[in-house]
Amino acid sequence: MRDNIHCELISERNLLIHFGEHISESLLDTIQQAELCAAKVFGHQLKDLIASYTTLLIEFDPLLISPWQAQIKYQKAWDKHCRLLHSQAFKPNKAAREQEMSCIEIPVYYHPSVAWDILPIAKQKGLTWQQIAELHSQRQYRVYAMGFAPGFAFMGQIDPCLEMPRKTSPRTNVPAGSVAISDLQTAIYPNASPGGWHIIGRSPCELFNPDNSPAALLKTADSVRFKSVDKERFIQLGGCLDDLRVFDDE
Repeated sequence: MRDNIHCELISERNLLIHFGEHISESLLDTIQQAELCAAKVFGHQLKDLIASYTTLLIEFDPLLISPWQAQIKYQKAWDKHCRLLHSQAFKPNKAAREQEMSCIEIPVYYHPSVAWDILPIAKQKGLTWQQIAELHSQRQYRVYAMGFAPGFAFMGQIDPCLEMPRKTSPRTNVPAGSVAISDLQTAIYPNASPGGWHIIGRSPCELFNPDNSPAALLKTADSVRFKSVDKERFIQLGGCLDDLRVFDDE
């Protein structure tokens, strides 16, 4: 738990909380605690919480609380929260913690027909495409941030053997469900959209639906594991194979 944070008032309705400069899983857990603290402190005064790699944006209603009051209120609450966590009297609820950290399993069809970049990556890395799939699916990931598009979750970190820079020329259209990697991150495109990440598979899961509650399947701090499935199972789960191809020439 990081006691020292930088609480910055960036507008009449927004606080930006800085937790450090280096991305880590422990920092992610701290930011998750900060979200819980903010929700408890502001209650109905809270409008939104947006967590990222090293920051938390708190949006409050300036008609219900003044900016300077919001800043002081949160700083005091966080200091108290940290003291509570550090006290010997505080004993976390193990069952609740295990429930929070339960892993979300996402099926993925790893095959060159839908994984447009898996063969070039395999060739560059001196591996088979099956080994690329195995390396990607053997790890458990955490969601570090949400963004780019509704339901788009930035997850990390992938095996360093798979590290690839973002494509120099983004594709104009990436199919929904495309599982991709960039640098040490991985993600799934919730809907068809432009994209510059390397596609290594496709998931039949619905990542975002505004009619659902919650609308997004994933949220910041979630734990995720990808499970390799064959073509038949992919189709059974609702996967789409209408745009099959091995290489992409864009």
